Amino acid sequence: DRPGSVVLLHSGISAPARRDAYARLREGSARVAVGARSALFAPVRALGLVVVDEEHDGSLKQDEAPRYHARDVALWRAKNEGAVCVLGSATPSLETRHNVELKKIEALELPLRIGGGGVLPTVEIIDLRARGIHKTHRQRDRTNADEGPGVVLSAPLVLAIAEVLADGEQVVLFLNKRGYASAVLCEMCGHIETCPHCSVSLTLHKKPNVLVCHQCDHQKPIPSACPECQNDALLSLGLGTERLESEVKARFPDARTARLDRDSVQRKGALQETLARIHNREVDIIVGTQMIAKGHDFPGVRLVGVVLADIALAMPDFRASERAFALIAQVAGRAGRGDKVGRVLVQTYSPQVPAITFALTHDVKGFAAQELAARRLHHYPPFTRAALLRIEGEEPSVVPSLAAAVAAAARAGAREAGAGAGAVLGPAPCALEKIQGRTRWQVFIRADTVAARSHILQSVRAARDGVLGRDLVRARARLILDLDPVRVL
Repeated sequence: DRPGSVVLLHSGISAPARRDAYARLREGSARVAVGARSALFAPVRALGLVVVDEEHDGSLKQDEAPRYHARDVALWRAKNEGAVCVLGSATPSLETRHNVELKKIEALELPLRIGGGGVLPTVEIIDLRARGIHKTHRQRDRTNADEGPGVVLSAPLVLAIAEVLADGEQVVLFLNKRGYASAVLCEMCGHIETCPHCSVSLTLHKKPNVLVCHQCDHQKPIPSACPECQNDALLSLGLGTERLESEVKARFPDARTARLDRDSVQRKGALQETLARIHNREVDIIVGTQMIAKGHDFPGVRLVGVVLADIALAMPDFRASERAFALIAQVAGRAGRGDKVGRVLVQTYSPQVPAITFALTHDVKGFAAQELAARRLHHYPPFTRAALLRIEGEEPSVVPSLAAAVAAAARAGAREAGAGAGAVLGPAPCALEKIQGRTRWQVFIRADTVAARSHILQSVRAARDGVLGRDLVRARARLILDLDPVRVL
């Protein structure tokens, strides 16, 4: 297209720049809008094409009001404006797969990798159960001690890294957990440092030397002794990218290492600088979270190590297996994009789960077929239409009773709609029961049709407009509705 006809839209641009971009799109001097999910609302004239890249990614769903899924908005807008909508992904979501089966979406496959060819990398499993990588709690290093090697990386992975570095190629080490350690625990009394506002442990960050809540960003200094028993036997449990980076530097002191996670790219321009160094072969080992899992083309990367695949699998969410498979498949795709065959090593305590066994052979269709069969059996989306009702309040003693009232109204609506007994699940505490000082309970709804779900929600709405609504106001609580939720934590 002609120069200047493309505008960029995302949360990082200024309000005047966004205003100018909208004006150019409205008048037609700009014809292409590129951006994050909010770009779907851009006033593009004579819309002909909408492309949603990585359509499986959960970040396309906005979790705050107004709650919407960018993929669904893209399909709706394209249909209403007579445009073509292309959904792109190497690991399509199960909803999209299901819509292909229903002939609502046409599948177009790209059998070759980027650049017109290239062999998919080999994927191998390292079973951590037999290797005893993680030490017993008495053998773990204390929070104020220097870490020695051998905490995170298995011997086969260390050997593979050394071989790739000797050949002058690059390595990606993937761990979807920020920070240095997941928790700080007292060896004597068992006290764990937790966030005062959220029901999670505080994550240890060595740079800066603080404990951080990854839900509300609360921070506090690392204590020199246990606040409960005053003992100084504090242990750092778990691992994160900062700890992984520390071990990599200890193991390979001559290798040039870079870390890509939300902590390392807070400075403006830091992400672009790091990516430029990687592309210029000024980095030998890249350590990162899901920031490195997709969307990057690193021709020099020949080895990918998934340090602990179990992190994604351990989420209490019916989509956990789907997300884990997509992450492993996507990060594996970073290996061997040049002229050499890549290699992927997956460290895990669960080598038998489908998300990992299907990743071994890059069998996207096989995994989707098995996971869809399981979803159908247990009446989960995409075979049912879901809704999540979350009750949040500052008074922990009141929220459970409010949630019970919401569930009762939903069950009354389900009976009227002829839905089964399993249409309403809960009430139950959210997996993260408290965030930012607010206690959270939820009711999960799954109905066979949109009409049945609507009838159930109308019953809840009627209750909210009556006694339930007054109780919510008195308790300073709120009722949140999320249609087709992507996360249920």
